[in-house]
Amino acid sequence: MSALPPRVTAELVASVPFPEGTRLHAGPAVSVLSTLTLLAADLTPAAVYRLPELVTRPLTVTPGANLIVVPGRETLTAIDAEGMRWMFKHTDWVIGDGSGSAVVTADGRHVWATVPGPCATPYGGDLWMVFDAVTGRILARTTLADVTAAGSEHHLHPDGVHVALSIGEGQDAAPLYWGRLDGDTIVHSLAGVDDVLVHISPATGEYFTVAHYLEDAVVHRFPGGESRLTFPGEWLVVRAGLDGAEWALDYSGGFIDADTLLVCLQDYEEGGYAHLLVDAVSGDVLGRAGYAEEPDGAGYPQGDGTWLTVVDNRLCRWKTCG
Repeated sequence: MSALPPRVTAELVASVPFPEGTRLHAGPAVSVLSTLTLLAADLTPAAVYRLPELVTRPLTVTPGANLIVVPGRETLTAIDAEGMRWMFKHTDWVIGDGSGSAVVTADGRHVWATVPGPCATPYGGDLWMVFDAVTGRILARTTLADVTAAGSEHHLHPDGVHVALSIGEGQDAAPLYWGRLDGDTIVHSLAGVDDVLVHISPATGEYFTVAHYLEDAVVHRFPGGESRLTFPGEWLVVRAGLDGAEWALDYSGGFIDADTLLVCLQDYEEGGYAHLLVDAVSGDVLGRAGYAEEPDGAGYPQGDGTWLTVVDNRLCRWKTCG
């Protein structure tokens, strides 16, 4: 077996208190009970939003859009700095245990969201919808036939046109769709049936997925979706020098920058995490991130050379040293 890669020193850039009851979302946003705070690069508050209800699922927040959208069991609520901008009422998420997901486009014009389809037997599938971000007017909708989401996440592609929808259906499947708005039509395609979309590179537009059952992680070209790099989970565990049968990939990580990936492994028995830095061009494992204090969980790359973690009730932003 080849020698283990060295530790890569992680340098702390900034940190702020992370009170009990706070949840870190995929982007630079945190929620505490009924508020959500959008953070600047130095982790100082950039905007604070009052939420209509306790948020039980992650939100995807687009910095600079001045709007967040909160998916609930029976409503989709758009909130700006002044309060509620509009609300869309829909059928209860009685199929599965989902509350949908939503994202505001980077230009602030549109909201993409999922809502339940009509409660009929047999169930015809969830709805994928686009709203006018200012008025809440429905601009387009399509039915995702046979989809019954237990949860989902939206991701914006940096081309400003395409939106990804990564859906979890419990143990059944994890379909991944790409969509774009063409007039009053959502043009969409199924990009995978068992791939959880974790992150999109802001620099290259490539995207990073983890298999539904954690077998491997893949860097995909865009728009074709071809696998450019594949990292088997068991191989990564060995390369990291980890012992025990319960180590496996985690649904987190992504592009620290155009050239570097953060790949997260979790000990599903003990709950520990290991963060591997990987060359996003060659696929070489550069090393395991070495922290002065080990993070409590996953890492969240920001695409700008940094990533976020939680350490001992503090939200921390890191970069590689040197």
